[in-house]
Amino acid sequence: MVGMLASGKSRVGRDLARVLRMEFVDIDQMIEDTERCRIADIFERDGETHFRDLESAALREVLGPGKAPLVVSTGGGAIMRPENAELIFNDTVSIWLRASIPLILARTEKDTHRPLLKNADRKKVLQDMMEVRYPVYQRAGMVIDVDDRWPQDIVAEIIEKAGHAEQ
Repeated sequence: MVGMLASGKSRVGRDLARVLRMEFVDIDQMIEDTERCRIADIFERDGETHFRDLESAALREVLGPGKAPLVVSTGGGAIMRPENAELIFNDTVSIWLRASIPLILARTEKDTHRPLLKNADRKKVLQDMMEVRYPVYQRAGMVIDVDDRWPQDIVAEIIEKAGHAEQ
């Protein structure tokens, strides 16, 4: 799963994994567990580049040839490193959860653990991110619009589209 922050990758991914009876891995959670601190603290302490290095290592650990099938929620910016994009978009069923700026702003309104939105014009930051990330997200094999939808409906659409893709 790829998409902007707060697009629902973790929630939908967890629900999808449960329906498919597969393991679910949230890359951000995996990093927090390994580092024993929050993503925001890693950003503050070591910087975004270090976090992106950890993210790349986590993706290599769970994706790629010979790995067991599972549902993976990536961080919103994970796709910006070419090596990560190759892992995510090649030999996987990649799903872009596409969310609008108003939805993301509403979901992050009281959120204090999003380092890229901290102390900034949140709408402008999101617009800038979308401008850079959307062309890469478009490489996903499946695009699912999430605005005004329940997670179970999104999961059902993913399963339906995946079923048609395999035929």
